Amino acid sequence: MLKIKDFKDIFEGITEYIPIHEDLVSKFQGQRSIISFINSMENLIESKRLYEYQSYFTTYEKRMSALKHCLENYPKFLQFHENSVNQVPQLNRKGLDQLFISPIQRIPRYALLLKELSKYITDPVESDKMSRIVKEMCKMVQFLNIAKHKSEQNEMLFMMQRKGNNCPPDFLLAERIKKTKIACFMVDPNNGKTSK
Repeated sequence: MLKIKDFKDIFEGITEYIPIHEDLVSKFQGQRSIISFINSMENLIESKRLYEYQSYFTTYEKRMSALKHCLENYPKFLQFHENSVNQVPQLNRKGLDQLFISPIQRIPRYALLLKELSKYITDPVESDKMSRIVKEMCKMVQFLNIAKHKSEQNEMLFMMQRKGNNCPPDFLLAERIKKTKIACFMVDPNNGKTSK
């Protein structure tokens, strides 16, 4: 149905995020008081555990590209995917593309929810704690979005390097750092001459 490489490109590492997600959801559920909620969120923020989502954010585009490729090129996988969407109640009629975007959307939504909740906390000490939590959560969202953006830029550069003829081997360094100055050449397709 799928080649091992395709399977890995789509699903590798997914199970790592389940405990992180369950931990986060448990903070929002089952708290008997606002104080216990704030304390549990404070512990989660201090643990920096949500930063573990970074690898999910940075592999999202690759995951989606692999999924699209497989749905377009493997009819049996497409059929399996469609059957699952229609017949597995736990999926709520969502395809893998919709399921994979959920973590990308979830973290910013939680930050907005916390910000909204903070408006209703009247105790000054708890309000101060919640403000710090909101600030840290927003900082983490910004960090994850920047990491995702940098990853997308790097992937585009690598794609350009792979497709480019006579691309200098040091176009990108091994550490994936972009060089700041590279001589760029335009090739005239009619006569094959280059100009800087």
